[in-house]
Amino acid sequence: MNEMLTCRITQKLLQLYVDGDLRSSDAAAVEEHVSGCPDCRRQFTALKRTILLLESIPHEPAPAFSLARTMAAVRHDQERRRSVAGWWVTATMVAAVLSVVGVTMVFFDNNEALLSGLDLFFDDPSEFLEQLVEASANVDMGTLLGLAGSMVMCAVALYHTVRREFGAAAA
Repeated sequence: MNEMLTCRITQKLLQLYVDGDLRSSDAAAVEEHVSGCPDCRRQFTALKRTILLLESIPHEPAPAFSLARTMAAVRHDQERRRSVAGWWVTATMVAAVLSVVGVTMVFFDNNEALLSGLDLFFDDPSEFLEQLVEASANVDMGTLLGLAGSMVMCAVALYHTVRREFGAAAA
């Protein structure tokens, strides 16, 4: 840090200085500026007085019933969040399955083909995609774009759900 501090920088550093969290060279620069600047000296004095006043207030432990009530509220909030997250996981998975079923219904014209298409999706996804590409010649572009859009939306929702539920490292 440079040796000549401005008032703005000094005022931002005052709390760190009072807490003893500045390097010695930075603390010396703050001291030098405060000693020569009446405005910063007033702010420093006010900060020190406030800290002394706060430290003089007697510390009372929280009542036991207050702690128990607070912990119960925290547990309730955690359970509520888990149930909402569980609902999102379920909803996202249902949407993904419905998208796969919808795509399969568009490309496979009868029930037997539909069931074999679904079996193929779960057994060999790459073969399923190859058959979809071959069958897509018979489907109009609007239907294809709509299906692709819904599958992308399901994939994005699943990504965000996994991220929210299991943290950023899992996604």
